[in-house]
Amino acid sequence: GLDVVKDLLNVPGYQEVKVVAVTAYSTSNDKAEFLQGGCTHYIAKPFRKQDVISLVASILTKEDHNAA
Repeated sequence: GLDVVKDLLNVPGYQEVKVVAVTAYSTSNDKAEFLQGGCTHYIAKPFRKQDVISLVASILTKEDHNAA
């Protein structure tokens, strides 16, 4: 998981890619580990479909504003 994220972020052109951790690990320490490990967002299982849709929409909206 986090090894793949680190490898991905080291690929030229991918330093700004958004990574959402989707995991059953749901303690505050787990969340901190994922975010410190390179993930930009975190969502714990079980999750509602609407939670994922809202998160992705939020990420895309920020991307649109940054591109303008």
